[in-house]
Amino acid sequence: MPETVTLIHRIGRWVRNEENRNVLAFFGAGLVAIAIAAWTVFTYFDADASESEPSIRIDTVTSGRDTHIGSTIYNNGISFEQYSVKLEAKEKEIRALLVQKTLSESETRRLMAELKEVERRRADEKASYEAYIKDLEERIARLDELKGQAPDDLIQQAQAELAQGNTTQADTLFAQVESEAESHIAAAAEAAYQRGKLAEDDIHYSEAYRHYERAAQLKPDSGTYLNQAGLIAHALGKYDKAIAYYEQALASDVKTFGDAHPTVAARRNNLGVAWRAKGEYDKAIGYYEQALASDLKTFGEAHPDVATDRNNLGGAWRAKGEYDKAIAYYEQALASDLKIFGDAHPRVATERNNLGETW
Repeated sequence: MPETVTLIHRIGRWVRNEENRNVLAFFGAGLVAIAIAAWTVFTYFDADASESEPSIRIDTVTSGRDTHIGSTIYNNGISFEQYSVKLEAKEKEIRALLVQKTLSESETRRLMAELKEVERRRADEKASYEAYIKDLEERIARLDELKGQAPDDLIQQAQAELAQGNTTQADTLFAQVESEAESHIAAAAEAAYQRGKLAEDDIHYSEAYRHYERAAQLKPDSGTYLNQAGLIAHALGKYDKAIAYYEQALASDVKTFGDAHPTVAARRNNLGVAWRAKGEYDKAIGYYEQALASDLKTFGEAHPDVATDRNNLGGAWRAKGEYDKAIAYYEQALASDLKIFGDAHPRVATERNNLGETW
Protein backbone atom coordinates (compact mmCIF):
# COMPACT_ATOMS: atom_id res chain seq x y z
CA MET A 1 0.00 0.00 0.00
CA PRO A 2 2.76 2.58 0.82
CA GLU A 3 4.41 1.71 -2.52
CA THR A 4 1.12 2.49 -4.29
CA VAL A 5 0.82 5.90 -2.58
CA THR A 6 4.43 6.73 -3.49
CA LEU A 7 3.77 5.82 -7.12
CA ILE A 8 0.66 8.04 -7.21
CA HIS A 9 2.65 10.97 -5.79
CA ARG A 10 5.34 10.51 -8.41
CA ILE A 11 2.76 10.43 -11.20
CA GLY A 12 1.16 13.58 -9.78
CA ARG A 13 4.48 15.45 -9.78
CA TRP A 14 5.20 14.28 -13.35
CA VAL A 15 1.81 15.47 -14.62
CA ARG A 16 2.18 18.88 -12.90
CA ASN A 17 5.33 19.53 -14.95
CA GLU A 18 4.35 21.77 -17.92
CA GLU A 19 6.55 19.99 -20.48
CA ASN A 20 5.09 16.64 -19.49
CA ARG A 21 1.56 18.01 -19.78
CA ASN A 22 2.38 19.10 -23.34
CA VAL A 23 3.56 15.59 -24.15
CA LEU A 24 0.30 14.16 -22.81
CA ALA A 25 -1.73 16.66 -24.81
CA PHE A 26 0.15 15.75 -28.00
CA PHE A 27 -0.37 12.02 -27.60
CA GLY A 28 -3.95 12.53 -26.46
CA ALA A 29 -4.76 14.45 -29.64
CA GLY A 30 -3.15 11.70 -31.68
CA LEU A 31 -5.22 9.03 -29.95
CA VAL A 32 -8.40 11.02 -30.58
CA ALA A 33 -7.50 11.35 -34.28
CA ILE A 34 -6.86 7.61 -34.50
CA ALA A 35 -10.16 6.86 -32.76
CA ILE A 36 -12.07 9.11 -35.18
CA ALA A 37 -10.38 7.50 -38.19
CA ALA A 38 -11.16 4.02 -36.88
CA TRP A 39 -14.78 4.97 -36.25
CA THR A 40 -15.08 6.28 -39.82
CA VAL A 41 -13.65 3.07 -41.23
CA PHE A 42 -15.72 0.70 -39.12
CA THR A 43 -19.00 2.55 -39.59
CA TYR A 44 -18.54 2.22 -43.33
CA PHE A 45 -19.21 -1.49 -43.05
CA ASP A 46 -22.42 -3.26 -42.07
CA ALA A 47 -23.04 -3.17 -38.32
CA ASP A 48 -22.82 -6.95 -38.22
CA ALA A 49 -19.31 -7.20 -39.64
CA SER A 50 -19.02 -10.93 -38.98
CA GLU A 51 -21.49 -11.78 -41.74
CA SER A 52 -20.53 -11.69 -45.40
CA GLU A 53 -22.16 -8.91 -47.38
CA PRO A 54 -25.04 -9.84 -49.71
CA SER A 55 -23.90 -10.72 -53.21
CA ILE A 56 -24.45 -8.39 -56.14
CA ARG A 57 -25.18 -10.13 -59.45
CA ILE A 58 -23.36 -8.90 -62.57
CA ASP A 59 -23.89 -9.70 -66.24
CA THR A 60 -21.77 -12.74 -67.14
CA VAL A 61 -20.40 -13.87 -70.49
CA THR A 62 -18.29 -16.70 -71.87
CA SER A 63 -15.99 -16.75 -74.90
CA GLY A 64 -12.66 -18.06 -76.15
CA ARG A 65 -9.25 -16.84 -75.05
CA ASP A 66 -8.08 -15.10 -78.25
CA THR A 67 -9.68 -12.29 -80.26
CA HIS A 68 -9.45 -11.96 -84.04
CA ILE A 69 -9.25 -8.38 -85.33
CA GLY A 70 -8.73 -8.26 -89.05
CA SER A 71 -5.99 -10.76 -89.85
CA THR A 72 -4.34 -10.45 -86.43
CA ILE A 73 -4.92 -12.65 -83.37
CA TYR A 74 -4.45 -10.92 -80.03
CA ASN A 75 -3.97 -12.59 -76.66
CA ASN A 76 -6.45 -10.61 -74.59
CA GLY A 77 -5.46 -8.33 -71.77
CA ILE A 78 -2.52 -8.25 -69.41
CA SER A 79 -0.84 -11.36 -68.02
CA PHE A 80 -1.79 -12.81 -64.65
CA GLU A 81 1.54 -11.61 -63.22
CA GLN A 82 0.88 -8.06 -64.41
CA TYR A 83 -2.64 -8.25 -63.01
CA SER A 84 -1.34 -9.35 -59.61
CA VAL A 85 1.29 -6.59 -59.48
CA LYS A 86 -1.32 -3.94 -60.37
CA LEU A 87 -3.61 -5.11 -57.57
CA GLU A 88 -0.80 -5.01 -55.02
CA ALA A 89 0.20 -1.50 -56.12
CA LYS A 90 -3.42 -0.34 -55.99
CA GLU A 91 -3.86 -1.62 -52.45
CA LYS A 92 -0.72 0.22 -51.29
CA GLU A 93 -1.90 3.41 -52.98
CA ILE A 94 -5.33 3.29 -51.31
CA ARG A 95 -3.95 2.49 -47.86
CA ALA A 96 -1.51 5.40 -48.15
CA LEU A 97 -4.37 7.76 -49.04
CA LEU A 98 -6.56 6.53 -46.17
CA VAL A 99 -4.13 7.73 -43.50
CA GLN A 100 -4.40 11.34 -44.68
CA LYS A 101 -6.16 13.64 -42.20
CA THR A 102 -7.85 15.89 -44.77
CA LEU A 103 -10.15 13.29 -46.34
CA SER A 104 -13.84 14.12 -46.54
CA GLU A 105 -16.46 11.54 -45.59
CA SER A 106 -17.29 10.90 -49.26
CA GLU A 107 -13.61 10.46 -50.14
CA THR A 108 -13.17 8.02 -47.26
CA ARG A 109 -16.22 6.06 -48.36
CA ARG A 110 -14.95 5.89 -51.95
CA LEU A 111 -11.51 4.71 -50.87
CA MET A 112 -12.97 2.10 -48.54
CA ALA A 113 -15.18 0.81 -51.38
CA GLU A 114 -12.16 0.60 -53.65
CA LEU A 115 -10.10 -1.11 -50.97
CA LYS A 116 -12.84 -3.66 -50.44
CA GLU A 117 -12.85 -4.41 -54.16
CA VAL A 118 -9.05 -4.81 -54.23
CA GLU A 119 -9.24 -7.20 -51.27
CA ARG A 120 -12.03 -9.15 -52.96
CA ARG A 121 -9.95 -9.58 -56.12
CA ARG A 122 -6.79 -10.47 -54.20
CA ALA A 123 -8.61 -13.06 -52.07
CA ASP A 124 -8.84 -15.29 -55.17
CA GLU A 125 -6.62 -13.69 -57.79
CA LYS A 126 -6.90 -16.54 -60.29
CA ALA A 127 -10.69 -16.40 -60.33
CA SER A 128 -10.83 -12.59 -60.48
CA TYR A 129 -8.25 -12.57 -63.28
CA GLU A 130 -10.29 -15.06 -65.30
CA ALA A 131 -13.41 -12.93 -64.76
CA TYR A 132 -11.48 -9.87 -65.97
CA ILE A 133 -10.40 -11.69 -69.14
CA LYS A 134 -13.92 -12.93 -69.91
CA ASP A 135 -15.37 -9.47 -69.40
CA LEU A 136 -12.68 -7.94 -71.61
CA GLU A 137 -13.41 -10.40 -74.39
CA GLU A 138 -17.10 -9.53 -74.29
CA ARG A 139 -16.33 -5.81 -74.43
CA ILE A 140 -14.07 -6.27 -77.47
CA ALA A 141 -16.78 -8.28 -79.24
CA ARG A 142 -19.42 -5.62 -78.45
CA LEU A 143 -17.43 -3.06 -80.41
CA ASP A 144 -18.15 -4.86 -83.70
CA GLU A 145 -21.70 -3.55 -83.41
CA LEU A 146 -20.43 0.04 -83.60
CA LYS A 147 -18.82 -0.30 -87.02
CA GLY A 148 -20.60 2.01 -89.41
CA GLN A 149 -21.78 4.23 -86.55
CA ALA A 150 -18.28 5.52 -85.76
CA PRO A 151 -15.04 5.55 -87.80
CA ASP A 152 -14.16 1.89 -88.36
CA ASP A 153 -10.43 2.55 -87.98
CA LEU A 154 -11.01 4.03 -84.52
CA ILE A 155 -13.10 1.05 -83.47
CA GLN A 156 -10.50 -1.42 -84.71
CA GLN A 157 -7.68 0.48 -83.00
CA ALA A 158 -9.68 0.51 -79.74
CA GLN A 159 -10.26 -3.24 -80.00
CA ALA A 160 -6.54 -3.84 -80.56
CA GLU A 161 -5.51 -1.66 -77.61
CA LEU A 162 -8.03 -3.37 -75.36
CA ALA A 163 -6.87 -6.80 -76.47
CA GLN A 164 -3.27 -5.91 -75.64
CA GLY A 165 -4.18 -4.47 -72.25
CA ASN A 166 -3.24 -0.89 -73.18
CA THR A 167 -5.95 0.80 -71.13
CA THR A 168 -4.71 4.40 -71.39
CA GLN A 169 -4.52 4.27 -75.19
CA ALA A 170 -7.91 2.54 -75.36
CA ASP A 171 -9.49 5.22 -73.17
CA THR A 172 -8.10 7.96 -75.44
CA LEU A 173 -9.61 6.25 -78.48
CA PHE A 174 -12.99 5.80 -76.79
CA ALA A 175 -12.99 9.47 -75.82
CA GLN A 176 -12.47 10.27 -79.50
CA VAL A 177 -15.30 7.92 -80.51
CA GLU A 178 -17.56 9.52 -77.92
CA SER A 179 -16.88 13.03 -79.25
CA GLU A 180 -17.08 12.10 -82.94
CA ALA A 181 -20.21 9.96 -82.72
CA GLU A 182 -22.66 12.68 -81.67
CA SER A 183 -25.03 11.79 -84.53
CA HIS A 184 -24.87 8.13 -83.46
CA ILE A 185 -26.09 8.03 -79.87
CA ALA A 186 -25.58 4.28 -79.55
CA ALA A 187 -21.89 4.57 -80.47
CA ALA A 188 -21.32 7.47 -78.06
CA ALA A 189 -23.08 5.57 -75.26
CA GLU A 190 -21.03 2.43 -75.86
CA ALA A 191 -17.82 4.47 -75.88
CA ALA A 192 -18.79 6.01 -72.51
CA TYR A 193 -19.61 2.54 -71.16
CA GLN A 194 -16.25 1.18 -72.33
CA ARG A 195 -14.48 4.07 -70.61
CA GLY A 196 -16.39 3.24 -67.43
CA LYS A 197 -15.27 -0.37 -67.67
CA LEU A 198 -11.65 0.70 -68.07
CA ALA A 199 -11.91 2.90 -64.98
CA GLU A 200 -13.58 0.08 -63.06
CA ASP A 201 -10.82 -2.33 -64.13
CA ASP A 202 -8.35 0.07 -62.51
CA ILE A 203 -10.67 0.53 -59.48
CA HIS A 204 -11.22 4.26 -60.03
CA TYR A 205 -14.83 4.39 -58.91
CA SER A 206 -15.55 8.12 -59.23
CA GLU A 207 -14.36 8.11 -62.81
CA ALA A 208 -16.21 4.88 -63.60
CA TYR A 209 -19.42 6.30 -62.17
CA ARG A 210 -19.15 9.43 -64.30
CA HIS A 211 -18.77 7.41 -67.50
CA TYR A 212 -21.56 4.96 -66.64
CA GLU A 213 -23.92 7.82 -65.87
CA ARG A 214 -23.07 9.32 -69.25
CA ALA A 215 -23.79 6.02 -71.02
CA ALA A 216 -27.11 5.65 -69.17
CA GLN A 217 -28.12 9.22 -70.01
CA LEU A 218 -27.35 8.71 -73.70
CA LYS A 219 -29.17 5.37 -73.89
CA PRO A 220 -31.65 5.14 -70.99
CA ASP A 221 -33.23 1.94 -72.36
CA SER A 222 -30.06 -0.12 -71.89
CA GLY A 223 -30.31 -2.43 -68.92
CA THR A 224 -26.55 -3.02 -69.05
CA TYR A 225 -25.63 0.66 -68.80
CA LEU A 226 -28.23 1.34 -66.13
CA ASN A 227 -27.14 -1.65 -64.05
CA GLN A 228 -23.47 -0.64 -64.20
CA ALA A 229 -24.33 2.88 -63.04
CA GLY A 230 -26.32 1.31 -60.20
CA LEU A 231 -23.49 -1.01 -59.18
CA ILE A 232 -20.98 1.81 -58.79
CA ALA A 233 -23.53 4.10 -57.10
CA HIS A 234 -24.13 1.25 -54.64
CA ALA A 235 -20.41 0.77 -54.00
CA LEU A 236 -20.10 4.50 -53.29
CA GLY A 237 -22.97 4.35 -50.77
CA LYS A 238 -25.41 6.24 -53.02
CA TYR A 239 -28.21 3.78 -52.32
CA ASP A 240 -31.14 5.87 -53.53
CA LYS A 241 -29.41 6.47 -56.86
CA ALA A 242 -28.49 2.79 -57.08
CA ILE A 243 -32.13 1.80 -56.53
CA ALA A 244 -33.29 4.26 -59.20
CA TYR A 245 -30.83 2.83 -61.73
CA TYR A 246 -31.66 -0.79 -60.80
CA GLU A 247 -35.38 -0.11 -61.17
CA GLN A 248 -34.87 1.40 -64.61
CA ALA A 249 -32.66 -1.55 -65.59
CA LEU A 250 -35.31 -3.99 -64.36
CA ALA A 251 -38.10 -2.26 -66.30
CA SER A 252 -35.97 -2.19 -69.47
CA ASP A 253 -34.91 -5.83 -69.22
CA VAL A 254 -38.44 -7.08 -68.49
CA LYS A 255 -39.48 -5.46 -71.80
CA THR A 256 -36.48 -6.95 -73.61
CA PHE A 257 -36.33 -10.46 -72.14
CA GLY A 258 -39.63 -11.05 -70.39
CA ASP A 259 -40.23 -11.68 -66.71
CA ALA A 260 -38.59 -15.11 -66.35
CA HIS A 261 -35.07 -14.37 -67.59
CA PRO A 262 -31.82 -14.73 -65.59
CA THR A 263 -30.89 -11.10 -66.29
CA VAL A 264 -34.21 -9.95 -64.84
CA ALA A 265 -33.61 -12.12 -61.77
CA ALA A 266 -30.16 -10.54 -61.37
CA ARG A 267 -31.69 -7.04 -61.46
CA ARG A 268 -34.19 -8.04 -58.75
CA ASN A 269 -31.40 -9.48 -56.63
CA ASN A 270 -29.47 -6.22 -56.90
CA LEU A 271 -32.54 -4.24 -55.87
CA GLY A 272 -32.79 -6.50 -52.84
CA VAL A 273 -29.16 -5.81 -51.92
CA ALA A 274 -29.68 -2.05 -52.21
CA TRP A 275 -32.87 -2.07 -50.11
CA ARG A 276 -31.13 -4.15 -47.47
CA ALA A 277 -28.29 -1.61 -47.36
CA LYS A 278 -30.92 1.02 -46.52
CA GLY A 279 -32.30 -1.16 -43.72
CA GLU A 280 -35.53 -1.94 -45.60
CA TYR A 281 -35.40 -5.68 -44.98
CA ASP A 282 -38.95 -6.55 -46.03
CA LYS A 283 -38.47 -4.89 -49.42
CA ALA A 284 -35.15 -6.69 -49.79
CA ILE A 285 -36.75 -10.05 -49.00
CA GLY A 286 -39.49 -9.42 -51.55
CA TYR A 287 -36.96 -8.89 -54.36
CA TYR A 288 -34.76 -11.79 -53.23
CA GLU A 289 -37.77 -14.14 -53.23
CA GLN A 290 -38.73 -13.08 -56.76
CA ALA A 291 -35.15 -13.65 -57.93
CA LEU A 292 -35.04 -17.09 -56.26
CA ALA A 293 -38.35 -18.23 -57.74
CA SER A 294 -37.22 -17.20 -61.21
CA ASP A 295 -33.76 -18.78 -60.93
CA LEU A 296 -35.20 -22.05 -59.63
CA LYS A 297 -37.39 -22.30 -62.74
CA THR A 298 -34.48 -21.44 -65.01
CA PHE A 299 -31.61 -23.41 -63.44
CA GLY A 300 -33.04 -25.85 -60.92
CA GLU A 301 -31.71 -26.47 -57.43
CA ALA A 302 -27.96 -26.90 -57.99
CA HIS A 303 -26.84 -23.59 -59.49
CA PRO A 304 -24.60 -20.82 -58.06
CA ASP A 305 -27.22 -18.10 -58.70
CA VAL A 306 -29.81 -20.06 -56.73
CA ALA A 307 -27.34 -20.45 -53.86
CA THR A 308 -26.61 -16.70 -54.01
CA ASP A 309 -30.32 -15.90 -53.79
CA ARG A 310 -30.69 -18.16 -50.77
CA ASN A 311 -27.60 -16.79 -49.06
CA ASN A 312 -28.91 -13.25 -49.54
CA LEU A 313 -32.31 -14.25 -48.18
CA GLY A 314 -30.58 -15.76 -45.16
CA GLY A 315 -28.78 -12.49 -44.55
CA ALA A 316 -31.96 -10.42 -44.78
CA TRP A 317 -33.88 -12.70 -42.39
CA ARG A 318 -30.91 -12.65 -40.01
CA ALA A 319 -30.90 -8.85 -40.09
CA LYS A 320 -34.58 -8.96 -39.03
CA GLY A 321 -33.70 -11.22 -36.12
CA GLU A 322 -35.49 -14.24 -37.68
CA TYR A 323 -32.62 -16.63 -37.07
CA ASP A 324 -34.41 -19.92 -37.79
CA LYS A 325 -35.46 -18.67 -41.24
CA ALA A 326 -31.93 -17.39 -41.87
CA ILE A 327 -30.42 -20.76 -40.92
CA ALA A 328 -32.78 -22.62 -43.25
CA TYR A 329 -31.72 -20.51 -46.24
CA TYR A 330 -28.03 -20.64 -45.33
CA GLU A 331 -28.20 -24.45 -45.05
CA GLN A 332 -29.84 -24.72 -48.48
CA ALA A 333 -27.19 -22.45 -50.01
CA LEU A 334 -24.42 -24.50 -48.38
CA ALA A 335 -25.82 -27.83 -49.55
CA SER A 336 -26.09 -26.54 -53.11
CA ASP A 337 -22.59 -25.06 -53.26
CA LEU A 338 -21.01 -28.17 -51.73
CA LYS A 339 -22.36 -30.14 -54.70
CA ILE A 340 -21.15 -27.56 -57.21
CA PHE A 341 -17.79 -26.43 -55.80
CA GLY A 342 -16.75 -29.05 -53.28
CA ASP A 343 -15.66 -28.67 -49.69
CA ALA A 344 -12.64 -26.35 -50.05
CA HIS A 345 -14.17 -23.39 -51.91
CA PRO A 346 -14.39 -19.79 -50.59
CA ARG A 347 -18.18 -19.70 -51.15
CA VAL A 348 -18.60 -22.79 -49.00
CA ALA A 349 -16.43 -21.27 -46.27
CA THR A 350 -18.49 -18.06 -46.36
CA GLU A 351 -21.75 -19.97 -46.01
CA ARG A 352 -20.41 -21.97 -43.08
CA ASN A 353 -19.27 -18.75 -41.44
CA ASN A 354 -22.75 -17.26 -41.91
CA LEU A 355 -24.32 -20.33 -40.34
CA GLY A 356 -21.91 -20.25 -37.41
CA GLU A 357 -22.56 -16.56 -36.72
CA THR A 358 -26.31 -17.03 -36.95
CA TRP A 359 -26.29 -20.00 -34.55
